[in-house]
Amino acid sequence: MSAHHNLLAIYHEWRDWTLREGEAIRCGDWTRVHSCQNAKLEL
Repeated sequence: MSAHHNLLAIYHEWRDWTLREGEAIRCGDWTRVHSCQNAKLEL
């Protein structure tokens, strides 16, 4: 896998976590917000 492909894959994963985080914020699910933020930090 090329570096470009790896970077795009990580970007897409980060975007997915960000969308989930936004939904959790809208629902007031702060535990899930924290989980999403932790997952993004791991990237």
